Amino acid sequence: MPIDPVPQSPIVIQDHQLVDSVVYLASLSSSVKAIDHQMDTLRSVTSRWDGESPLKELDRTELLQLADWLKEYLINSDTLREFTKASLDERLQTYLRHDTTRTPRVSFQSVIVVAVLAALLVFAIPYTPSLTTRALLASPAFLVVGVIGVVWLYLSSLANFKPELRRAFLYICAGTVTLGIFFVHFVLVQLFAAGEQPLFRYGGFVALGACSIIFMYWGLVLAARLLGYTSRFMSLRVYGASLAATTVLSALVASIRPTAQPAYFGFTFACLLALTVSALFGAKVAQLIYRGAAAAYVVSIRWFYIFMLGTFLGSTAYETALLVLGHLSGAPLSASLGLFAIPPLLLLLYTGHSFKKETSR
Repeated sequence: MPIDPVPQSPIVIQDHQLVDSVVYLASLSSSVKAIDHQMDTLRSVTSRWDGESPLKELDRTELLQLADWLKEYLINSDTLREFTKASLDERLQTYLRHDTTRTPRVSFQSVIVVAVLAALLVFAIPYTPSLTTRALLASPAFLVVGVIGVVWLYLSSLANFKPELRRAFLYICAGTVTLGIFFVHFVLVQLFAAGEQPLFRYGGFVALGACSIIFMYWGLVLAARLLGYTSRFMSLRVYGASLAATTVLSALVASIRPTAQPAYFGFTFACLLALTVSALFGAKVAQLIYRGAAAAYVVSIRWFYIFMLGTFLGSTAYETALLVLGHLSGAPLSASLGLFAIPPLLLLLYTGHSFKKETSR
């Protein structure tokens, strides 16, 4: 009588799934520090497990308890996440099945393609014989699609997050929209030959740019507060004092620098300084967040830090150009559109793409 082959034990697969479950649940945490002390259990078990032989029963029990603790933490105590038992179990099972349906279909590349097609479509419409005018009108098409892409990527990523974080990202999205309007207004100034008007002569209506970065800064502050961070760069008193100092400085510069309209020059320079200060403060808060963030956000927040730091450096260059030239209009204003509009928008878009990708896992 033939002997039936002994079925292979599925324990090894189950053990790997258990370890993968613990690692994945830990990656969903919003704060590394909040769970780090509990993760010593995983480190201890994996340090003595060869990955092939079955886990010892005591080790399995400890990992099961750790997985239950992580689920409890994510459901009831996480500072940013908002899971139910059912939604968390569903997400975990999707991960263990290596299901790729959670991969975001709208990505950085797809938004770029649509934005370029929109710009080409506008450029190709024969409504004017002027290629310059077509090029100017094609730029807003690209910018508008890019801004819509950034906002969609952010807002569609917040399904399993608490309302407080969604409010923080609403400020960031408001800043993104305002920044898009700021960039588009450069084109309008060129189209309507308004560059020599006092309000636009000194680099356009920079107050829009300042408001956009202020919105983003405040969104970052709200997110950092949710994570329990404190810093002088999050202090409204310090921030307000810095803005007041920039106002005084701009008034002093306007009184020294000879210009045709010193009041408008001073107003624009004050807005530029406010933009610069807000970008610097925003960069420091973003740096604070990504240094303590969990794996689910660290890449996207680091890119946002780079965006704010780049905005700080770009606005500093903008101020220098304004001081040296005395005004920014015409050809220099057109150059500023290419130098200061497209790269920040692409950075913001990639930040949204990274956040969508990380939070969809």
